[in-house]
Amino acid sequence: MYFGVFYRAACMALLAKYLEWSSIWNMAIVISVLEDKHGANALMLSASLIRGSERRRCQGLVISLVFSVFGLALRGSCWFFACCGRRNGVVAHAGVFCILNVMKWVVFVVYFNNCKRQSLWRKGGGKAFGDNGWNAKTAYEVCVPPDDGLDVRTC
Repeated sequence: MYFGVFYRAACMALLAKYLEWSSIWNMAIVISVLEDKHGANALMLSASLIRGSERRRCQGLVISLVFSVFGLALRGSCWFFACCGRRNGVVAHAGVFCILNVMKWVVFVVYFNNCKRQSLWRKGGGKAFGDNGWNAKTAYEVCVPPDDGLDVRTC
């Protein structure tokens, strides 16, 4: 009895942590494409943007949960209908999976811009940008070291 309750609670906590890390990882990929940050710097920026607010953290969890459920449903439907054994089924499955990934990246781009805008709003003291010399270029500062790239001489 008690083991089952403990087991369910542990599984729920691990699922929540996985979804949070998934949203941080996916946003870091978006940041590495859109911004001039790569690798660990993109991960640190992503984590600081997501963990800056409980609301943004919950939004990231919901986005990751939705796309994880879609991915599992897509894989389960292929297994259930045995479409992976047929050529047309594999092509259709791969096509739908690619479309789902593109949708996921579009949603994470919108989520990144939302997190960035909310972070700028908070740093600006609730003022709209353009008032009192604030603009998005100068206000967007998160403590992340610049990404200088890989030095060939140290390899």
